[in-house]
Amino acid sequence: EKNLRAYLRKYYAEEVIKKIEKLMIRYVPVDITVRDSEDISLLKKELGAVELPTGTLRLKNQKVLAELEGFKTGKWWVQGISSAIPVKLLGNIHGLEVLDLFSAPGGKAMQLISAGAEVSCLDISSKRLELLKQNLVRMEMKAEIIRADIKKFKTKKKYDIILLDAPCSASGTILKNKDLIHLNPMERIYSLKKIQESALEAAKSWVKDSGRILYSTCSLFPEEGEEQIKNFLMKNKDWKQKEICPDKFGLDKDWLDKKGALRLRPDHLFELGGMDGFYASLLIKK
Repeated sequence: EKNLRAYLRKYYAEEVIKKIEKLMIRYVPVDITVRDSEDISLLKKELGAVELPTGTLRLKNQKVLAELEGFKTGKWWVQGISSAIPVKLLGNIHGLEVLDLFSAPGGKAMQLISAGAEVSCLDISSKRLELLKQNLVRMEMKAEIIRADIKKFKTKKKYDIILLDAPCSASGTILKNKDLIHLNPMERIYSLKKIQESALEAAKSWVKDSGRILYSTCSLFPEEGEEQIKNFLMKNKDWKQKEICPDKFGLDKDWLDKKGALRLRPDHLFELGGMDGFYASLLIKK
């Protein structure tokens, strides 16, 4: 416990850490993403949900999710507000070709599809891909499924967008994964950083000249977010980071870092039960 707390203290104020600790003993809310924005107000009423600033619905009552209105008919899926924000930062992606890396179980892929993108989902785990396929069937959505190891994946095709939601320490999910408090971050981060770095390097070769990379992690550690992007931009002078405009996406200014990337913390939306910690950066070719 001391390990993680001491590690977070390097980057976050004591007040932030105390708020996170308070939230850890509270009940963790369930968020959902509604497929069609026109259904939000109706489902909000039917499910007795709270609408969060970015259009995500937060459920108050914890019933069996699969029995709730709209689940079986593919009107929504479970997805935390933090996880749902990165894809929204892409703006209008109708008709664009997207390669979604480490895609399963498919929350972001379903967002991309419902926004009208042509999506290819790549993942190494057949078990996780099975879950992705089940989700797509329920939602009546279609995507190209590619089972491959990103290190060995080869394609001549170039995409408009590469979505890289990279494997990480998941330290941002501490509110719902209480066991994370016992983890020694330094042990895992070293190998995860290598995966993130090589995935970013691979992604740049699969994107069109006019294309974008959306990089994200559900981590509170700058080594897996801010520092990865800083290192990537130092090595790749033909790329730059695009600043996110908070007003355009209904974001609080406090949810962005100094460089204009998304930096969400578990204590954001404190009064409503918090959110996962998340980092996301939008990269474009100069």
